Amino acid sequence: MRFYFEPPGKDLIKPAWGHGRYLDAWSIVHTLTGLLLGTIGAGLGLPLWQCLLATLVVAVLYEGVEMAVGIIENLANAVTDVLLAILGAAVAWLVLIGRDVATLVWVFVPLALINAALVAIGWHRHLRRLLRDRKDPA
Repeated sequence: MRFYFEPPGKDLIKPAWGHGRYLDAWSIVHTLTGLLLGTIGAGLGLPLWQCLLATLVVAVLYEGVEMAVGIIENLANAVTDVLLAILGAAVAWLVLIGRDVATLVWVFVPLALINAALVAIGWHRHLRRLLRDRKDPA
């Protein structure tokens, strides 16, 4: 597998569905995914290091999937995405470890719904942009 990275974006932070140099709208998705993974880790009673390691593996694999389907980011953005997922997992684990199942469910379900909605919006925008670019290769 070859790794392709685009040149760094002009904007350090791009508050839209695209790629900023470090942060963009996808950063919210990566953070929420980390929060979800941290909630699962806390619910399973995993030690923090195992939860963070699992989150690291999932986040890196997801970045690989993005590359495989043609979403090319700059290296700093990809690393930031992984770090945000790990940060989200750490926060969730630290807040939720030892909590009862009902609390975990009340935290997990809204986060999962918000994350799923944002992923759907982001992919919809990405695919629309791909179709537009194929029609108008200027």
